[in-house]
Amino acid sequence: MQRLLRASVLLIVLSAFLFGGIAQAADPINIRIFVGLGTGDRPDQKDPQDAIAALWNDSHTDIKISFDINANTTARDVLLTQAAGDNPPDLIGPVGIRGLYDSIQLWEDLSPYIEKDKAALNLDDYDPATLKLFQDAGGRNLSVALGIYPSFLYVNEDIFNNAEIPLPPKEFGAKYTDKDGNQVNWDWDEVAVVGKLITSDSNGKYSDEADFDPTKIQNYGYGDFWNSMRHVAMQFGATDSGLAPDGKTADFNQPAFIEAMKWYQKGIFTDHFIPDAAAEGALGQGTTPFESARLGMWYSHTWYSCCVGSAKFNWGIYAAPAVNGTDGQKIVAPLHADTFGMLAKSKNKDAAWEVLKWLNSSEIASQLCTVYGCLPARASARASWEEGMKKQFPGMDLNVVYAAIPYLDIPNHEGYLPNYAQAFDAFQAVWGNIRTDGSLDIQKTMDDLNKTEQGIFEGNFPPTPTPAPTAAS
Repeated sequence: MQRLLRASVLLIVLSAFLFGGIAQAADPINIRIFVGLGTGDRPDQKDPQDAIAALWNDSHTDIKISFDINANTTARDVLLTQAAGDNPPDLIGPVGIRGLYDSIQLWEDLSPYIEKDKAALNLDDYDPATLKLFQDAGGRNLSVALGIYPSFLYVNEDIFNNAEIPLPPKEFGAKYTDKDGNQVNWDWDEVAVVGKLITSDSNGKYSDEADFDPTKIQNYGYGDFWNSMRHVAMQFGATDSGLAPDGKTADFNQPAFIEAMKWYQKGIFTDHFIPDAAAEGALGQGTTPFESARLGMWYSHTWYSCCVGSAKFNWGIYAAPAVNGTDGQKIVAPLHADTFGMLAKSKNKDAAWEVLKWLNSSEIASQLCTVYGCLPARASARASWEEGMKKQFPGMDLNVVYAAIPYLDIPNHEGYLPNYAQAFDAFQAVWGNIRTDGSLDIQKTMDDLNKTEQGIFEGNFPPTPTPAPTAAS
């Protein structure tokens, strides 16, 4: 009897051991992170991303992650195919605001997850306005920003000094001291005044001199042609970025859009301090526009630091101008951002959320932004970014970068448009035409664009226009 009892006990222990072992050896959940809609697809970015995946995998047995890297040129089509199939990815990123809204039907609403874990997320670590970047008109919250790219003026200080024109202010909202010592508002009208004064031809004559030849311009006062029409309209005080608050009405012919387009038309074809579409190509020949040393002021974002490392002149960053007619008080400095989103068709949403939280943690966000070149959206994650920027660009005033963040554009200039891809092609084609043809009636042009956009919003797609030749961003 005792032998039988011992055998029974042994059988129970062996069964517990075997079944327990099987449970512990169950396959982990695999979270696939689709990379390619934004940055992350360069060969030099693969190993760092794999190393970050290893950090997670070495400390987790129940969930494993991998970065699935796809070429940017085909990534959207690949993602749409995978999303429609039986093996969709779980997370997608890094993806910018435009990339997210271009495929808005793909994304899970993260509002319940964020609300549940808001204490763990430490949302106070973010600049408050950046938390609204991925909130759509329907109230959904599609993500939390990983990295941001504030905007400001890159200034060729040598061009200013050679023209004996005072440099712009570094402090946002500060007055500008002009060449006569007057304190004036630093707004877009003043940018035009200064831009003309520092524009010079191949003979060294400035635009306010009698012998200046506008057909042989060597140095232009201002450029920003890597920015979109919606970007510049927000800088001129647009109330929205082409879509009315009702989410269905086109608003491309509102006053700020008209004013911005007239400002550019006059700057290019009358005052000659902005390059036209043909000159844009020449400025980017073998280099990038600001790096060419032929632009006094170049408006861009922190991501442009990728393209200024070979500059052979003294330069710095300065405050964004104010909206005209606001006494220098209203400033809009458009912001770009990168994030990770969750696919609505993910089969592992709870596990994917745990990974997404980790990717946005201070330690990992810092490492990812080192790979992707972004300024971490979390304030506590910025030390490494600061160290790298100070080492690479000792003269770059990071106070200007941080000061720009509160002036970001809400709604964002890359935000939602119905039938985004077609809507984008339509307004970019007109933006190219405005920089090519100085005879355009701006009011009529924008009225016509608005009708086209309204049709696109309603699903009536015209033939895709061929944009005027311009430098590729």
